Amino acid sequence: MSDVPHGRAEPRKMLTIQQVLEIVPASRSTIWRMERNGTFPRSHLLSPGRRVWFADDIAGWQDALPPTGVKRAG
Repeated sequence: MSDVPHGRAEPRKMLTIQQVLEIVPASRSTIWRMERNGTFPRSHLLSPGRRVWFADDIAGWQDALPPTGVKRAG
């Protein structure tokens, strides 16, 4: 077995925007906006034009959501 950074036994699964959209019922624009606002996990640039998210970051974000969802102001 090769050495994996950060002491991980297995590599982290990476998701494309299409795969993220299959998990998160939001539009691309909403994902980008939430990421920019710091309310969604940051993507990582693999190559020009190719961004990915780590699946465990998405799962952690899901687990941290309030049980009743986001409340609107006003």
